[in-house]
Amino acid sequence: MAISRPQGIPSILGLAQVAFALLPLLWLGTALTHAASAGFEPTPASFPRPSFEGADASQYLLDFWRGTRRGVANRTIAFWGLSDDDPADGVASASLSADGHGVRVARALMEAGVQLRIVSPHLEEQARALKDASGKLVFDDRVTWMGQNAIDSLTGVDGLLLVSEWPEFLAISPTQIAQQMRGRGVFDGREALDATALDAAGLNYYSFAKPGSPPWLDPDFQNYMAHLRESTEEDDAILMLPGTRLGTTSGRARWFL
Repeated sequence: MAISRPQGIPSILGLAQVAFALLPLLWLGTALTHAASAGFEPTPASFPRPSFEGADASQYLLDFWRGTRRGVANRTIAFWGLSDDDPADGVASASLSADGHGVRVARALMEAGVQLRIVSPHLEEQARALKDASGKLVFDDRVTWMGQNAIDSLTGVDGLLLVSEWPEFLAISPTQIAQQMRGRGVFDGREALDATALDAAGLNYYSFAKPGSPPWLDPDFQNYMAHLRESTEEDDAILMLPGTRLGTTSGRARWFL
């Protein structure tokens, strides 16, 4: 004998599923309303700091140079910092690992024939002694150790890569950087440098950081939108197409298209 199912059960289950799906949206709406009533205005400082996208940074940097007439061989880059640690935690907590993002990027560049001028003001001794899983020293004679001489490391280099946000790096002005470098590319793994000031100094800024804040709060995005408002009419149609692969691993890049 067949057992009949009450016709109302499927509809009740469907309503329950819809209710559970709406609960997170209702919670989010309530939270946003409460934040707005309390006078909360989000800024980039309200969100986590950008993180270093080390897995792709070296490949993007090498692709950038491979697309030029000179290529990659015998390039020299100033490499500021190796540690993945947050400088706000203090020098005592800083450490290095052969598997760390900064070290992996440095190794990839060395293997491609790039000469490195490494400035690791608090960890140079540890970096010199760093060994891989096989017991071999990670860094060889393709590295010039610059001690704490960040400015001297820039003389005649083809590019600058910032890996660590040490205050001594951030204290150097874009004008000083531009005066020392031969190349124009500044590759920021922390989104810690002033892109507008670097551009004004005649340098090309590339971010390799993963932002922690929403794209619409990004200063570069806001500057770009201000530029569009000044250079176009309100009813203009705009089509923007990248001519080459985007020179950044930053997720915000899609907002510049």
